[in-house]
Amino acid sequence: MDGLTVCLATIPHTGTTFFAQLIGQHFKLGDHATMSGGLISMHVTPHSLPLIREHRRNLHLVTTIRDWSKVRASWEQRGRDMSEWDRYLGDWLDLLTLDPFIVSVDSHREARLLRLSRALGVVLTTDWAPVNAWRTT
Repeated sequence: MDGLTVCLATIPHTGTTFFAQLIGQHFKLGDHATMSGGLISMHVTPHSLPLIREHRRNLHLVTTIRDWSKVRASWEQRGRDMSEWDRYLGDWLDLLTLDPFIVSVDSHREARLLRLSRALGVVLTTDWAPVNAWRTT
């Protein structure tokens, strides 16, 4: 969809790859440097938050939420540094002040996906099969 920029800003292992693939079926990859031109997928960090804030009015901002115990288990399984968790969570809570669309692989997922579909003007459908993101961060 030309002219529309979707920014998917997430905590690792909350459905980033799943939703990037789902939304990416309808949008070309955007330009991270200019925060424009399609789908931009990034983790919420002290570096990405200022970019998101600066360009917020031109973005359809989307974030993910997942049962935190499942995220923790995913991090531990992959040997992630659990001390990073507090930083990611703090940055994600800051992101929420920008009123993003929140999508989930857990609770209320159908209603959340429908709301996002309507906002983007595309049909987002899925069978909710897990995506193996072992190769990603």
